[in-house]
Amino acid sequence: MLVAHVVISFTSLVIASLTALTPTKQKLFITYITTVGTLVSGVLLMVFETVPVSRVCISGGAFLASVIALTVIAKWRLTSKAKLY
Repeated sequence: MLVAHVVISFTSLVIASLTALTPTKQKLFITYITTVGTLVSGVLLMVFETVPVSRVCISGGAFLASVIALTVIAKWRLTSKAKLY
C-alpha cells in the first residue's frame, strides 16, 4: 500500500509540474484526478497501516501545497494564454 501511495504521489507531482510548464485543460483535469488519488491513498494508508498522523499531516500538507502552487501557476498561464487570442 505504501509503494502504491508513493508512486501515485510522485506521478501526481510530475504531472502537476508538466502541467505548470505547458498547461492545457486536459492536463489540469489529470492533475486534479491524481491529486485526489494521492489524498485518498494517503487516508487509506493512515487508516489501514500504523502510520503516525502527525507524519501524514506534515507530508500531506507539503505535497498539497506543492501541487496547489503548480496548479495555480498552470491556471494562470492557461488563462493568460487564452486572453492573448
